Amino acid sequence: MKTKKYDLKQVLAANISLNDDNVEYEIVCDFKDEKILENIKEFKEKNNDFKNIKISINCYEDYLYEQNDINKLIAINSECKSLNCKTDIHLNDASGDMFNILLARRKIENFTENLKSLTTTNEQGQQVPLSPLEKYFVVFKFVANKVYNKTEDTQGDNWVEFLTSDKVICSGFASLLKCVCDRVFDKNELICYKQSVLCLENGEKKDFEGHANNLIL
Repeated sequence: MKTKKYDLKQVLAANISLNDDNVEYEIVCDFKDEKILENIKEFKEKNNDFKNIKISINCYEDYLYEQNDINKLIAINSECKSLNCKTDIHLNDASGDMFNILLARRKIENFTENLKSLTTTNEQGQQVPLSPLEKYFVVFKFVANKVYNKTEDTQGDNWVEFLTSDKVICSGFASLLKCVCDRVFDKNELICYKQSVLCLENGEKKDFEGHANNLIL
């Protein structure tokens, strides 16, 4: 069966027909689109047969979902289920599901809550909150505690897969470190960037796709 991919807005604007039984249609939409839910509802009203349709929702690997985002995902997932069609949530080209996003987010929330309760002893013997540097060491240990485990399909390249599977590669470490730092630190304490670098050997670029790591300021 052939596959055709369309943007959801494109389908609605051009009134594209999706009635070829020999084609599987993938309808792509962007999670950050403020009108995604109403667009899906409009799509539902204009189409009755969804047996060959998959709705793909593009999310963002370094975006840590807040409660309103989770509510939005739940509403989108519910609406898509009512269409009786396949639904995929994508993080950095890796298929995921809403359960894993919720599970990963809960693990980060539990860690950050526990971190808030940690203290250290100062020179006067008093219990005081951790300094930004001390908090960063705790965050780093939390992320670095997992063993690098690469597969051919690059699983483990985002913070959700890092926390919900046994697979992880460099971009998974970098993605999670950024997510946790964004949650733990104010910008005047510490800023974490995810970056990609090239690998050189004797001044020449190696036959290598690159390497992800973090820049801390």
